[in-house]
Amino acid sequence: MSTFRDHLSRRRFLITAGTTALGSIVLKGCTSSQTVSQTSTSPSGASSQAAGVEDEATLYEAAKKEGKVVMYTPLTTQEILGEVGKAFTAKYPGIDFEGTRLSSQVLFQKVNQELQAGLRIVDVVVSGDISHSMKLKEQGQFIQYTPANKERVMAQYRNLDPDNYYHLAGFVPIVLAYNTQKMTAAEAPKSWKDLLQDKYKDKISTGSPAVSGVLGVWALSMQQKYGWDEYMVKFSQLNPLLGRSLADVVPVIATGDRSIAIAPLPITLDRKAKGDPIEIIYPTDGTIMPPCTGGILKTAAHPNAAKLLMNFLGSKEYWDLVGEYYEYPIRDDGSLKGLQSLDAVQAYTPKSEDIRDQAPEIIKKWRDLFGV
Repeated sequence: MSTFRDHLSRRRFLITAGTTALGSIVLKGCTSSQTVSQTSTSPSGASSQAAGVEDEATLYEAAKKEGKVVMYTPLTTQEILGEVGKAFTAKYPGIDFEGTRLSSQVLFQKVNQELQAGLRIVDVVVSGDISHSMKLKEQGQFIQYTPANKERVMAQYRNLDPDNYYHLAGFVPIVLAYNTQKMTAAEAPKSWKDLLQDKYKDKISTGSPAVSGVLGVWALSMQQKYGWDEYMVKFSQLNPLLGRSLADVVPVIATGDRSIAIAPLPITLDRKAKGDPIEIIYPTDGTIMPPCTGGILKTAAHPNAAKLLMNFLGSKEYWDLVGEYYEYPIRDDGSLKGLQSLDAVQAYTPKSEDIRDQAPEIIKKWRDLFGV
C-alpha cells in the first residue's frame, strides 16, 4: 500500500490506512467462542422474539460463555475504542472487547471478504455509509434485534430501519475547518458554496468517497444541493489535496500543509482542544450529518455478547464517555459538550434510499473526475 504522499502529486496523494486504522484493541485474554441462544432471521421471515428487547441478565450469562465480542466501526479513533473497550469490559466482566477502527469502504470490503470466505470474525458491523447496512439487511446477513436503549434515540433517527436489523450508532458531522495561523476568520469561507472561490485554490484538503463512506454522503449532498457539474467540477479545479479517510485531513491542516479542510467534526474539535491551531466553521448551507448505522451479523460467533454491545452503544454511560471526545450524541438526553444543536447547525442528511441508490455512482464519478 502506498505510504503518505508516496510519489504522488500535491493534488493527488493517498494516506495509507496503516496499522493505526487496521489495528485492534483487545482487552483481557481471548476465550473460546460458543454460540448461545442465537435467533437467526432473514428480512422475509423475521421472528418476533428476535425483534424484542431481551433480558440483559440472561444475555450476560450467555455472553460470558462466549467470552468475547468483535466490532468494526468508522466511529471515533483507535485510542477512543480502547476506552470504550475498558468501559464495556468493566460493566460486563468476563467478556473481552475487540474493536477495529476502519474507514467505511475499507470496512465493508473487509466484511464481504470474510463472509465470502466463510470466516466468523466480526460480530457487530458499523458503517458511515448507511447503504452498507441496507445491503447487509437485503442479503440476509443481519439478525433482527432491538437494543435496550432504542427508545432514547432522537426521534427523527430512531427508526432508520423499522424492521430492527440495523440501528443508528452515531454521526460523523462534516464541517469546514481552517488553520488559524494560515487564514483569518474573515478570509475563511462561510458555506460550502463559498469554498468554490478561486482564492482557495491549492489550499483545500479532503478525503475520497472511494475510501470514506461519510465523504461519499458529503459528495452526494453537494450534488443534491448544487448539481455535480456546478459543484464538483468547479471543486476539482481548485486542486484539492486528496487523502483517503476523512480523518486523515485533520493532521494536514493542523501542520499547515493546507489551510482549509472538509473535516470530521469530532476529531477536529479534539485536536483543537489539544492546542492545534484549528477553528471550526459550521457552513451556513448546512452541516452534513451522515448517519453511522450498525447491526449484528447472523454469522456472529458471539451473538449474545454482540447484543450486549448493541445495548451498550445506545446507553447514556457510553455517550457520556465518547461525549468527552466530542462525539455527537444519538440520544435525546445526550450532552452537547462543545457542540451545537442539530437545528443550530442546519443539519442536512440525504434520504437513506438516495444514499443506497446513488453512492456507487458518486464513487465512480469521483474517480473519473479526480483519478483517486
